[in-house]
Amino acid sequence: MYVVTFYSFKGGVGRSMSLVNVGVQLAQSGQKVLLVDFDLEAPGLPTFSLNKPQEDIPGIVEYVSQYVATGESPDVARFIYESERFESGGSICVMPAGRQDGTYSHRLNSIDWPRLYSEHSGYLFFEDLLRQWAESIAPDYVLIDSRTGHSDVEGICTRQLPNAVCLLFFPNEQNLNGLRKIVANINADNLQSSNKKITVHFAVSNVPDLDDEDGILGNTMGKFRQELGYKELAAEIHHYNSLSLLNQEIFSLIRPNSRLTKEYKVLTKSITKNNLGDREAVISILKSANRDLKEVMDEDGPQGLQQKIETIRKNFPQDGEICFRVALILEQLGSSRDALSLLSNEVVDESYSTASMFAKRARLNHRLGYETEAVNDLRAMLDADRADVFSMLEAIPTIEMLAPGLYDRIPDSKAFRSLPEKDQLFFALRSEGNDKQMRANVAILRHLRSSKINKSGEEDFLNHRLALASIGAKEFVTAIEILLPAGEGGREFSITDSFNLAMAIWGRDGTVQKS
Repeated sequence: MYVVTFYSFKGGVGRSMSLVNVGVQLAQSGQKVLLVDFDLEAPGLPTFSLNKPQEDIPGIVEYVSQYVATGESPDVARFIYESERFESGGSICVMPAGRQDGTYSHRLNSIDWPRLYSEHSGYLFFEDLLRQWAESIAPDYVLIDSRTGHSDVEGICTRQLPNAVCLLFFPNEQNLNGLRKIVANINADNLQSSNKKITVHFAVSNVPDLDDEDGILGNTMGKFRQELGYKELAAEIHHYNSLSLLNQEIFSLIRPNSRLTKEYKVLTKSITKNNLGDREAVISILKSANRDLKEVMDEDGPQGLQQKIETIRKNFPQDGEICFRVALILEQLGSSRDALSLLSNEVVDESYSTASMFAKRARLNHRLGYETEAVNDLRAMLDADRADVFSMLEAIPTIEMLAPGLYDRIPDSKAFRSLPEKDQLFFALRSEGNDKQMRANVAILRHLRSSKINKSGEEDFLNHRLALASIGAKEFVTAIEILLPAGEGGREFSITDSFNLAMAIWGRDGTVQKS
């Protein structure tokens, strides 16, 4: 469960609209989402076109009031209703602000928030609320709509409950002044806490879609970035002229291809990318770390990266692909034995027995001296699917040293045939070496030539590469037939073709052609 609070110091920036659209996009992707309306003075979620029960059900206000009256936390399930289900399997549930009847304001005003904490163990009460959400509702994401300004509930929404806070603002001095305190409080809590670090996302909203000839917007945004201390925005949401906004229409539902929906998608991606409980986000994190480990190390530090890896392994102990991608990082960190141990468990064998995994495991086994296991993995690699060209190329030195007989199997192997043709060609161009490799490349290039023979501009190139591979494989007659087709002995040759033909004839006859 990943809790994100949407906060704005001032109204009019589309905070609730952003929250609902992000929630819908998460649910459309298969996530279970809980929306919590903590804007108690001006509840916004009921105004959107989400399904609601015919009768008002109790919400935050009644939940807190009942606890104060009884001293016991109520069953949170009674204060939540299911609103939407999607074909993806995702869903949206809602915990409203409370029953919107004639006595709502009285019930809200009767709650003494400071006293709740000082005399009624308010901190533990809200920790229990988190527990109940996780156990009773089990959402993947909880999105909290917090009230504007500085208030008694601000700390609950921006520091105690969330894993992340999305700060939406219009770029003016009033918003900057208000956000300074919020950001300072979150940063202070992050420094004091060793267990929980709140991620802050900054999103500028309702931005005028106008030319900035005088650099007014650019200068203002530079000031926000400097004083609030962020590197980049989570999203930039522009002012959108549509009467549908008056009806609180959810653009992610009714206009999925609109510019506004696309901007909400950017925000959704930014919010989810640090969630170590979101599989898609974790895969993206691990891929990025594998591509540029130095950048991740500079950002997280060695201890931070280690903690992140441990959290990921704890969250996904039965996910073979995640184990594989963690192993790639462990190898880069110099922990070859740990990487091999991770790739050798049953989870990986059962759920991620891909050609890429076997190629990596073969290399690790070879590096650590387990030659029999390495050869077995190379054979398994060729019989598996879901290969990638770089893993196949990475396996070539191990094949050459331990099992050169496997070269002949490469062109027709299941693994190689699973590669796109462009990657098959890339493999043939990059794997030149001994005669066994070159024979394999001859077979690869013949197959590619037969499949591409009608494509303009590719026949000559493939013939040229096939001739070179044939010479390298000592198949000189084949090279001559390609370079000097029957009946065309009188045609003109390029200097390159002339040289290659001479080399092929020399290889066949032992004679040097002078012209």
